[in-house]
Amino acid sequence: MEQEKQVWLCFFRGVNAFGKGTIPMSELQYKCSTTFKKLGVNLFFLDYYDSKGNIGVLSDGVPVEDIQNTLFQAIGKTCAIVRPDVVKQVNLALRDLDIPPSVFGQERTWSCL
Repeated sequence: MEQEKQVWLCFFRGVNAFGKGTIPMSELQYKCSTTFKKLGVNLFFLDYYDSKGNIGVLSDGVPVEDIQNTLFQAIGKTCAIVRPDVVKQVNLALRDLDIPPSVFGQERTWSCL
């Protein structure tokens, strides 16, 4: 039986922060995807948010330590990982919230997955 694919959120430390560790997100995506293939790790780069190194990856059964190690090899930066069960809980909580009305000059910074 095949394991369910799960979404992991990954937050790199020191990527594109205060002009240091600058890397275009397209390059970050390329480096991650290339490293996943090269190492034979069953990860898939889903998407990124903004330019701060916050990404989503898809996995089926890869231990969290392997995910962190693979991402470190790809980018050379440590990252915090949010487990799939927490991602699901946050997603459900956000879906239950009423979306506030738009305010001119302000940008909403969250959305449901």
